[in-house]
This record gives sequence, structure tokens and C-alpha cells, in this order.
Amino acid sequence: KNEYFLIADADTVFCRPQVFIHQNKVILPVCNQLCHIPYYTAYKKLTGEEALPLLNFTSHHSLFQKSKLKELKQEIKKHTKQEWHKAIISTTKINPGEGSCVSDYETYAQYLYSKYPSECRLEHWFNLSLSRKNLPNIKKIIKKYPKKYKAISFHDYKK
Repeated sequence: KNEYFLIADADTVFCRPQVFIHQNKVILPVCNQLCHIPYYTAYKKLTGEEALPLLNFTSHHSLFQKSKLKELKQEIKKHTKQEWHKAIISTTKINPGEGSCVSDYETYAQYLYSKYPSECRLEHWFNLSLSRKNLPNIKKIIKKYPKKYKAISFHDYKK
């Protein structure tokens, strides 16, 4: 029923309270790490627009707005002539050798920031990536990092 909903990766925990809307602007988590190039390629194929390559929105969590997400889905359908989920499957050409070829966070945030920049506020995501072998110490880790990091992701691929 709400206009906004939060999505967070299952392997991500917040270290401190979070703010997702500030002064009527949606906070888009961003970092300066080079984004995974297939995400930009997928965005171009789905929307027909270039992604902003200096921005990496693959943040392990994000606040989504239903009305803007609906617009994005309609834009994908208009550009690809397919329903959004079918367009993602057919245009991204899943490559078995590629770990990931499309990102929901990246696609949504690129669209939102390109169409509604005045409604967005960019803020560094301050995410720490740790191996899952650290999970038994989760309480100690969360207490150690709340001033430096907003969230910690316990990635399976980080051995």
C-alpha cells in the first residue's frame, strides 16, 4: 500500500539507523568504484539511454518508489516492445561465464537520476564487504563499524 518500499540484499545488514528520504529527496546510495560494465550495457539495451558511467548505484540496498518503478517498466516496454521481465531476459543475453549481467539497483537508480535528478540526493553508500566466514562474529562487527560504515554485506563470493 505504501508508495515507497525498501529492498536490501539478504546478505546485507545495517550497522546504524538509515535515512532514505531527506528534504523530500530520495537518497540514492552511490559509490565511486567502477561499476560492473554489463550493468551499463543492460541499461542501454533496456531503455535506449546511456547510463552515467561515473555513478555506481549497485549498493546492496535501495528505496524504490512504486510510481517511478512503474514508469521504468513502461519505458522498457516502449523501447523493447516486450514486457519488462521478458525484455530483461531476452536483451541481456545471460552469459554462463558472467557472474551478473543486469542489476535492479543500477537500472532503477540510473533511470531515476536521469529523469528526476532534482528529486534525488546522492550519498555514498559506505558499505563494507566481508566474507561469510565472519557471520559468527556479526554482533561484534556491527558494534565495531557504525561510525565508518552504514551497512555490511557478507558476500558468498568473497572467500
